[in-house]
Amino acid sequence: MLIVDSIQTLASSEIDGVPGGVTQVREVAAALIREAKARSLPTVLVGHITKDGTIAGPRLLEHLVDVVCNFEGEPPPDCVFCEP
Repeated sequence: MLIVDSIQTLASSEIDGVPGGVTQVREVAAALIREAKARSLPTVLVGHITKDGTIAGPRLLEHLVDVVCNFEGEPPPDCVFCEP
């Protein structure tokens, strides 16, 4: 299993743009997804949210993955809510 925390911090030197930018997030996520599928490797891409509850960085990540889950709770959580 591969867990990437956080996708917004990854970058490829082969792609123009800054880490967390639209081009970088799209291309790096797409490359990870291709490899995961080729290897039948379960993969979790973690994208963080801002204080106002929106996804940090480009929202396109939501359209590249199979499932988007929002986990809510105060650390340490007695109960964590997951909204698929």
